[in-house]
Amino acid sequence: MKKILVMFPEAQQYKAKMEQICAGKGQIICLPEDCNEEDFRKNAMQVQAVIGDVPPQWLKGLQNIEWLQISWAGVGPYVQDDSLQTVKLTNASGAYGETIAEHVMGLTLALARRIPEYVKHSVKGIWKDCGSEWNLRDKKALILGVGDLGTHVAYLLKAFGMQVTGMCSRKREAEEPFSRLITEEELEEDLQTSDLVCGCLPETEKTAGLLNASRLSMTKKDSILINVGRGSLIDTNALTQLLQQNHFWGVGLDVTDPEPLPADHPLWKLKNVIITPHVAGIGFGHDTKTRDDIWQISLENLKRFCKDEPLVNLVNRQNGY
Repeated sequence: MKKILVMFPEAQQYKAKMEQICAGKGQIICLPEDCNEEDFRKNAMQVQAVIGDVPPQWLKGLQNIEWLQISWAGVGPYVQDDSLQTVKLTNASGAYGETIAEHVMGLTLALARRIPEYVKHSVKGIWKDCGSEWNLRDKKALILGVGDLGTHVAYLLKAFGMQVTGMCSRKREAEEPFSRLITEEELEEDLQTSDLVCGCLPETEKTAGLLNASRLSMTKKDSILINVGRGSLIDTNALTQLLQQNHFWGVGLDVTDPEPLPADHPLWKLKNVIITPHVAGIGFGHDTKTRDDIWQISLENLKRFCKDEPLVNLVNRQNGY
């Protein structure tokens, strides 16, 4: 019988369901999600699978583990650790598209309508027109990454009347909601003509530093830049310098490099920048639908693992996602 260690929040509430799915082929062991390394390793010595966001170093030396299911879409630390190469890694990609896309729209609309400025005025009781707004209709949006997240963002931007182009890893024909698809070879040309640039990419060797100082300087001075993928996409120092030179209408960052962003970093003080602390895609403890989607993916994989069937959301370690 396979032993499966589960550490997601609410694991005890799902234990009966998981045991039913295993149908006698698996034993479910639940641990609190905040357990320490000693307790984890003590219980994990004989298990074949872990459903939980376990630090990669905790898994070293555990020779029996065949499968790890995490609740995140990003898998950077797990694919970078050579000791985990034999472990099948599955993520929760597909659970976050809707909620992160709504966050993108929140940042975009707030910047477009100068909401941060008006909030500051309202605190002080100042009745003042802050000037013209940035309208979305008929403007061009460039989304870096056309997976689940980028596609959900594209649908919302298109609903606001934007022309949406997506950048993907290989050349292919565009499908709804994208009007065009490009590859990195065409990126610089599109950066110069796009009104909105949105980063929706995972962290890989190819995506880290993609928006370097040179490429950031190519963007339109009155454009909006949003990043909800990984902070490593953008050269933070170059971005800060451009903003200090009044480049960009506004910038919305849910992810930064470094992360957390130091309290004394100049980005915090710029009036046309909104920073949220990597919360756009939190499921457990934030969004119930995202939480339910994470569990559904995990339960489907549990069923497949117990039946020795191919897993869904299996991460390609070479690609990094």
